[in-house]
Amino acid sequence: GCPSTPLLPVRRSVPTYAWPHCRGEMSAHIIFASHHKTGTAVLNDVAQTVAQILELDIEKKLSRSRPGHGSSFHEAPDWSRSLHLYQTFDSDAWRAIVSSRETQSRVRLVHLVRDPVETVISGYWYHCRTGDTGTVPIDSEALVQLDTEDGLEVEAAAVLESTIPEMQAAAGAAKDSDRRVLRLGLEAFTDDWEGTLARVWDFLADSSEMYTEDLRDQFLDLASMATPDPEHVTARHSKEVARQIIAESGAAVWDKVRAARASIGYRELCPGVWRREAKTDQWLDKHCESLWP
Repeated sequence: GCPSTPLLPVRRSVPTYAWPHCRGEMSAHIIFASHHKTGTAVLNDVAQTVAQILELDIEKKLSRSRPGHGSSFHEAPDWSRSLHLYQTFDSDAWRAIVSSRETQSRVRLVHLVRDPVETVISGYWYHCRTGDTGTVPIDSEALVQLDTEDGLEVEAAAVLESTIPEMQAAAGAAKDSDRRVLRLGLEAFTDDWEGTLARVWDFLADSSEMYTEDLRDQFLDLASMATPDPEHVTARHSKEVARQIIAESGAAVWDKVRAARASIGYRELCPGVWRREAKTDQWLDKHCESLWP
């Protein structure tokens, strides 16, 4: 079941440096959006780094309004700022963003999603040790009373009512074919941290002359120094235990969770390995060789 002793929160560490001031006005409104347990901490680090280098103010959009901390993700953005960080996201949020004719062509959305099964696993272990449940309708205190198999099923049912439909709605509204949208699976950062950071920067660079090669190098250097927050990292062993339980379970809820993968762009590259992004033959050989029949 869940661990009885919660971990103490540890902030992610991002070094601070003074970067050259970026002159001129931003020609784009940058939107960084994720969902509960799909990489909010990672995206926060990336957004903070972009904001630091380009000297931008960040507007935080939360699952619900919290005075002094941020506004609801369904409220229209504060266009006086150039960078907006969404901790959850759906089709209504996207419509609020592109509703203004003055800004709709200037939006650049970096949207982070995650394999639905891995979202459930990460959420389960996280909710076992914290009451931070975001938009997921689950009772952490009740969750810790269940054994791991039952707890995972309760988590899966809750995620099917919240995070999964949010990801699906966002993907349906802000389509992959839209040049204003860069949608990434969280796994892309795990597979190739620096390469994925470069994709993010180059996507944003298409929208402004302010993005110089020097700033690109500084962004990659600084973002690569971020260290993981243990509060948001699930131990490898815990993940493997959960995956094995799910693989052996006959509960119908897991068929529903697996079925959601395709709707947000995931495909099975080899047995048990699901990704949104295409991979090289070299990557496939390294990660799939032992799994090929």
